Amino acid sequence: MKALQFVEAIRLERRHGSVTLAHMVLEAYRALAEESENLEKDIQVLREALSNIRPSMPLINRFNTEVHRRLKTHSRAGLLEACKEVEAAYREVLTALVGHAAAVLSSVRSVATHSHSNTVIQALRKAASVERVVVLESRPLLEGLLTAEELSDVKDVVVCVDAAAGHAVELADAVLVGADALFPNGSFAGKVGVKNLATHSREQGKPYYVACDTWKYADKFENEYGQAEDLGHGLRFKVLNPMFERVDAGHVTGYVTEKGFVKPPDVGRVTS
Repeated sequence: MKALQFVEAIRLERRHGSVTLAHMVLEAYRALAEESENLEKDIQVLREALSNIRPSMPLINRFNTEVHRRLKTHSRAGLLEACKEVEAAYREVLTALVGHAAAVLSSVRSVATHSHSNTVIQALRKAASVERVVVLESRPLLEGLLTAEELSDVKDVVVCVDAAAGHAVELADAVLVGADALFPNGSFAGKVGVKNLATHSREQGKPYYVACDTWKYADKFENEYGQAEDLGHGLRFKVLNPMFERVDAGHVTGYVTEKGFVKPPDVGRVTS
């Protein structure tokens, strides 16, 4: 089944952010609508297959849940309509968030960022005042290069090695990163490297902003680990390749959400 191919693609994808993977949930359900001969049964099978498939990215499970919450009939038309509604609802969320982000960055000319986040890319494209973007490469899979490529037509982009995160912050007026999960205590989780940027931002007195919608709210932090081969083949020693890390609320200047600019202590209020 093509729908299950999307499930496998979600499980294996490690370079793109959670927004891209969440939209693949909708593609899985759309494929199911076209190919299933027993939708009532297969919808439940797909729901279980997608449930908690990427525990570090709650947005994926939120999309999965939203499809079922909006499903009125177990029919092709009903399933396609549910997917359309989820897509439209989340588009409104991101549109609002990007607008708020542009306002927050209205006096910022240079931004440092990390890895690959569709939300951050949209926000930086809309922020007219931002002229330069310093992107950390994001080893070992170099997702930062994807960000650099997508912004290079509208911004002056500089790619910086991860080990020079402190230098990247020196070159920037502020830091803007994406998030994969937002927690009740005002902390968040993102791709490994976000904590390093947060530490340097705090040391240098630079604002550290996090673009994160409330659909990414989660009760607890769960990590995932990449393959040892990401660092090279034939290695004869143990390799730790964590993909995500949690950043304490004290490092965050504020969250840019679809509900506006939110200080870490107020996260519980806007997500309830």
